[in-house]
Amino acid sequence: MKHYFNKLRFHKVNLAISLLIVLTGLVLVVMDPPPVQLIRLGYFDQLQVLKPRIRLSPEASPVVVVNIDEESMDAHGKWPWDRRQWAKVVKNLYEAGAAAIVFDIVFAEEGRTGGDPDLVAAIKNGRVVLAMGQYWRNADVPERQPLKKMIAIKKLRENAVDAQQYLPEIDFVLRNTPAIEKAAAGHGIYSSTFDLDGKMRVFPTILTHEGVMYPSLSLEAVRVATQKQFIVAGVNQAGVRGVILVDGIRVPTNAHGEIRLHYAHVAATSYIPAKNVVSGNFDPQKFKGKIAIIGTDAVGLGTQMATPINSAMQSIEIQAQLIESILSNQLLARPNYIKAVELITVFLMGVFLTLVMPVLTVRSGTVFVVLLSGLIVGTSWYLFASHRMLIDASLPLLIAIMLYAVNLILRSMRLEALAATTDNN
Repeated sequence: MKHYFNKLRFHKVNLAISLLIVLTGLVLVVMDPPPVQLIRLGYFDQLQVLKPRIRLSPEASPVVVVNIDEESMDAHGKWPWDRRQWAKVVKNLYEAGAAAIVFDIVFAEEGRTGGDPDLVAAIKNGRVVLAMGQYWRNADVPERQPLKKMIAIKKLRENAVDAQQYLPEIDFVLRNTPAIEKAAAGHGIYSSTFDLDGKMRVFPTILTHEGVMYPSLSLEAVRVATQKQFIVAGVNQAGVRGVILVDGIRVPTNAHGEIRLHYAHVAATSYIPAKNVVSGNFDPQKFKGKIAIIGTDAVGLGTQMATPINSAMQSIEIQAQLIESILSNQLLARPNYIKAVELITVFLMGVFLTLVMPVLTVRSGTVFVVLLSGLIVGTSWYLFASHRMLIDASLPLLIAIMLYAVNLILRSMRLEALAATTDNN
């Protein structure tokens, strides 16, 4: 009889602790505190490390990087370049048949050595997209009239929300000089959003400033290259559903209009030295029908960002990968409903293990937990590798391990108690 009560108490204690672990797991999914976010981000990073995106070949890629490297500055002078040099770059790329010419550079002031009229004249003919800088803090930025409207909102439901309630807002925008700005075919904000650990994984497609919506630099580059007048953002009752550029180019986003980049390793073969473009010493076929993005990786000029697969990736490379991923439909997906899926997964798995583990032997329980964990991680891996979908397996895996550990500890305590009782008798 005493053995029966010991066994009954073991099951009650095991049930109470196990349910407490499951409840804690559900709360963590809903509340999503920073430690949980960091664990999830680390898990997603490992998926990208194991399977980075395969970079398109230079012939197939829609993007070519015009790189202002050390050799280019040795050949054509130190930074900043004379605006006449930039005019040559734009003119040569336009004549080579570039679909769009994108500057990952802001011409916020007039050139020190002149040449602005030459650059303005070249930009007017060249389907040029200019970058704008973003500031999240107070800055000495002159007031300017808003640019022309480039974003159109399409309500997908009658009860659709106001898109600006969900889109990221920035306080100040660093724009190009009025003459250069007016000549350009497009304007996009270079947007950088850092996660808790300082890495760049998520990128806004649309940002707001003083009630005006602006596209990101990568999205605007695609719009100009496809010769569309507007970017259309679809909105429903849950926020932004995605953006539409042209038939066949639909960019899925989260509720805040953000996209996730599936990083690839740097492909040096897609880089053309800027000195060659200035002098005209390059193959025009490499630019025909493609987006040429101009930036630098020179020491002291290029901006390096931490990414899931590289601790220091140049911003020009990130922009090129964003454009390539948008046009080739290779962005990562984490739909708005995924959190509900993860919540249900934690609940069902937790309750199932709570009920099953006490009636299994230690060996059977170990095998069962290993198989269940493998199923969870395997499903997550399959969805990532085959569909570029991110589902968090780290928290369900952690809950499974904790339930298994509690069951083992209580079993051990019960066996010790039984052994002590037997010795006393």
